[in-house]
Amino acid sequence: DLAEPLNHVISTFKLMAEPKNITIESDIQDLDLPKTYGDCDKLEQIFANLLSNAIKFTHNNGEIKVKTNLVNAEDIDAELFYKNPSDTTLKSSHKPQGEYLKVTIQDTGVGIAKEDLHKVFDKFQQIESSLSREVGGTGLGLAITKQLVDAHRGEIWVESELNKGSKFCLILPVAKQQNIFILELDNKLQQSKQNHSSLTLLTLRRKSDKPLKQMSEFSNQNVNIFPKNDKSTFLIEDNIIKIILSNTDKTAAQNVLKRIKKQCTKFDKTDYADLVLGTAIYPDDAIDSDELINLSLKSTIPVF
Repeated sequence: DLAEPLNHVISTFKLMAEPKNITIESDIQDLDLPKTYGDCDKLEQIFANLLSNAIKFTHNNGEIKVKTNLVNAEDIDAELFYKNPSDTTLKSSHKPQGEYLKVTIQDTGVGIAKEDLHKVFDKFQQIESSLSREVGGTGLGLAITKQLVDAHRGEIWVESELNKGSKFCLILPVAKQQNIFILELDNKLQQSKQNHSSLTLLTLRRKSDKPLKQMSEFSNQNVNIFPKNDKSTFLIEDNIIKIILSNTDKTAAQNVLKRIKKQCTKFDKTDYADLVLGTAIYPDDAIDSDELINLSLKSTIPVF
């Protein structure tokens, strides 16, 4: 529930804004908004960094407004993410899709010059202004904020004019099954990198649009086809299963494929002739979640 960490941070920073007589108004639709998937502590850190920055660069008797609403990716101007031309190629593969929760924090502060907007989230650059020199610059807070938003598969940007205030906006994906699975894959992949271990992404799907009706056969509670002591993560859709296997290298993945094929012999071969398996392994085949998903879907190992 996004409202819980956001309301907690707002109540804390209202007290911090009192010495400057800055008012913080909130319009949080906590009853109407869907859930998002994320780390509550990290979300609080995101909101705290943004509100701290807003108070820091807003003069006495100023105003800060916090708002939440549901948006569709189609209604978001993606060009706002690419203020720095050097980021365009890097970010183009992660353009938002589907529904997002949007948080807007708008202040009446000093604002940012147009030519400095691309520096805002860069830890290696500082924005020079009389107030930034007075209070010590923007520091690493916004760079860290961006890293945390990226880790949640979200986006953050700023719209601002010098001497007219700034509006920081961030979007976080709605907690739908597909989004939750991708974030879980991100987390498992990060753990594998830290532990210097392998990770395998398996897909079982049909080439046609016909549904897979016997999904329960692949619950690791009922079928002993996955490595012991490994907590597998499933995404079950109409015509595809995606399975994350931590601590599973190429050899172990091949053994799992054999057991899955054996399990599939229980299916009616006539009805499931188009059934195929796909695999992608970290670090052998890919090093990020999107590459793993794309490669596993391109892989077409016949089941029959």
